[in-house]
Amino acid sequence: MNTPDRGFIDQDASKEALDVRQKVENGAKLFRLGEEGNSRKGDNAQYWSTIDPRVDPEAYVKATGAYLKAADANFVETATLKEGATFVTAPAAPNKDVQDSGGAIEVVIQQGGTQGNQIIPFIHK
Repeated sequence: MNTPDRGFIDQDASKEALDVRQKVENGAKLFRLGEEGNSRKGDNAQYWSTIDPRVDPEAYVKATGAYLKAADANFVETATLKEGATFVTAPAAPNKDVQDSGGAIEVVIQQGGTQGNQIIPFIHK
């Protein structure tokens, strides 16, 4: 899958990445934090996680290497994989501004490859 900011992303062959892939294929819920008015326009892919960021927002941001601070997020988006959508699972790249970040398995899905999307307001305490 070719994405402008990450280059070519291959399906990772680790057990963890393949396990997440199977869960996503079987309908696992996907999550991502967002900030209204701040999106990665131009990407031809969407970056998701199977980790619910509402449980521990700072841990989510660190594990996923997100470039959004948890305190700036104002919504959580949930979805599932749309049948036939192209996707890969691989360790998330680190955020150069956050020490020891990244590593959680991210789900990189073609643009428009999700269904049942819901936007849930998120207020970080």
